[in-house]
Amino acid sequence: MTKSQRSAFTVVGAGLVGLTVAVALSGCASAGDAGHVPTPTVTVTSTVTATPVPIPPAGDDPITPLSAWTSCAIAAQHDRVGTDVKIGTFAESAPPQSNSDGSFTVFVPVSPTGLGTYIYVCQVSGTLAKPKLISAEPKD
Repeated sequence: MTKSQRSAFTVVGAGLVGLTVAVALSGCASAGDAGHVPTPTVTVTSTVTATPVPIPPAGDDPITPLSAWTSCAIAAQHDRVGTDVKIGTFAESAPPQSNSDGSFTVFVPVSPTGLGTYIYVCQVSGTLAKPKLISAEPKD
């Protein structure tokens, strides 16, 4: 091989190596994708929702059905001091009756041991901090 043939072979060989590298790298992206960056797909798996913090009632808030019932139950229990008494529970299905003046009429079942059951009827108004027992009396 002459010197000029070796130079030509080296140039052609180097060109083939360059072409081989170019073809190998071009397999990574097609000509249509040149410069294109794929966009990731975002999948939402759960939704986060904030739970509001409950605001405790203030003492000057109007009396509620439960607080009216509690006031009447306490009055019924105090009426039976010294007696083993069972007070019925508050039932959301039969709450105290709301009156037009903002008071409540409350019916509390009372069962003193050995005396049967009767109803203690109260009318309660006021605020959460200062409930007012307007009337309270046992009914057969």
